[in-house]
Amino acid sequence: TITPYNATGPATGCANESFTIVAAAPTVPNCTNLDSPANGATDVAVDTNISWDLVSNATGYRISINSTSGNNNITDFDNGNSNSYNPPVDFDNGDVVNITITPYNATGPATGCTNESFTIVAAAPTVPNCTNLDSPANGATDVAVDTNISWDLVS
Repeated sequence: TITPYNATGPATGCANESFTIVAAAPTVPNCTNLDSPANGATDVAVDTNISWDLVSNATGYRISINSTSGNNNITDFDNGNSNSYNPPVDFDNGDVVNITITPYNATGPATGCTNESFTIVAAAPTVPNCTNLDSPANGATDVAVDTNISWDLVS
């Protein structure tokens, strides 16, 4: 009710009026980022757990993981409202792990979430196996004094 007035007095019988405020339209959540291991991290343990930053209006997180070895590859896995994931098996040494985390709520999923990655620690190098003489053959006799010597390659 709005009641105008002047020096003589207020208006009488002014009507009560009303209106309704429109609720703000719900929005999809923002994207999140890897927390641990960090995006671009190297020498990450093979048995790492993965965690990310919480998003305030998210009610869940969908994750996709792809590793070079194929261990723990998942596509669009609904991880519920948890901001961490414990892979069921270890990654392989040297794996490059790519992960996309997409927060969602009743309005829908976040859009434009980027792929992040980390690298599992490389396997410790091993000593090579022995090789064999190729030319001249082992035990050969009457070998020329100017002979070339060669051997089998070892990986």
